Amino acid sequence: MPVRSVGSGQRLLDVVELLAADPRLRIVFSKVPSIWANGVDGLLGDVGVTTLDWDEAGTRAFDLVITASRTDLRRDRTPVLVIPGACGRRRVAPRPHGERVPAPRRTGSAVLLTAHSDDLRRIGRDRTVLAGDLSFDRLTLSAGSRGEYRRALRVPAGRRLVVVVSAWGRRSLIVREPTLLHRFTDELAEDRYRVAVLIHPMAWFSEDVRHLNAWMTTARTASVQVVDPFTEWRPVVAAADLVVGDHGSITLYSAGAGLPVLSTSPVRTGSTPTGRRAAVAHHTAVPRLRPDLPLPSQVDAAHAAHSPHLQRHVSEHITSVPGQAARRIRARIYRMLRLPPPSAEPMITPIRGPRRMI
Repeated sequence: MPVRSVGSGQRLLDVVELLAADPRLRIVFSKVPSIWANGVDGLLGDVGVTTLDWDEAGTRAFDLVITASRTDLRRDRTPVLVIPGACGRRRVAPRPHGERVPAPRRTGSAVLLTAHSDDLRRIGRDRTVLAGDLSFDRLTLSAGSRGEYRRALRVPAGRRLVVVVSAWGRRSLIVREPTLLHRFTDELAEDRYRVAVLIHPMAWFSEDVRHLNAWMTTARTASVQVVDPFTEWRPVVAAADLVVGDHGSITLYSAGAGLPVLSTSPVRTGSTPTGRRAAVAHHTAVPRLRPDLPLPSQVDAAHAAHSPHLQRHVSEHITSVPGQAARRIRARIYRMLRLPPPSAEPMITPIRGPRRMI
């Protein structure tokens, strides 16, 4: 499994859970040599998977390559399965000037998984398979462990947990709204609220780090929990009473999973129609945070005004087959491997509770 970034690695690890119990399979990971791969060694070392050097992996024979990016295909004959991006997005991060990455060769045997049936009409059914969104399915399943997650985050009874979410890049919350964390720590009383911060792994390992450092300085002087970049984001979201976020996928997933959301950004389109529809649905369905108004009243109003209709409005644009991703993805993998699948139905489990904070 080629891993270009921490985010893509986390999505691939969801797939590994569907296969890990099968003794017939040997699963190996390889870090793609890219500036965006900063942090990948830490992620893979943390979960203890088998790894191969990228150049060595290029000399090995594999029965199947599973990747989160079509740019990482290096083999002409090996079947390739490309898993969906977050919320239907398939944008590939631009390469910085001067970065040298081995040019992938075109493959004629790639199968593209998609989360939404509308993409079948756009891309075509020949090499595209409707699979659903495994990340979203695990998020919704993990809602049942909400109490466990809140205990792990040390949220006292009677407090509201506000999770502040930032993507990466120039439109992200940490870049566009650098003073917002100060306001949350100043305006939300500790006897009523707890604040946790989720920042996209790419921001930890890219040029956004200078903005991140400013946020971290504030966090260390206040009662804010900053989630380690290698810690799963879904338990933190499942534990939240309210999510405040920008255009990133976690904000969309939160709204689709039924959580109250305050948006800090104008709508930003994804790179596929499904991603664009999910972004538009989210933007039109959730209230926007107004910087000219006090935060506590906006937080309380968003929490009180939330309705299940929002969840349906957004989730139907994230995936057209909710709850089916594990079965569909595993079936396609074994079909491509030309192996009979295990007799037991594939099971997805709730994510383990958050382990590390900064």
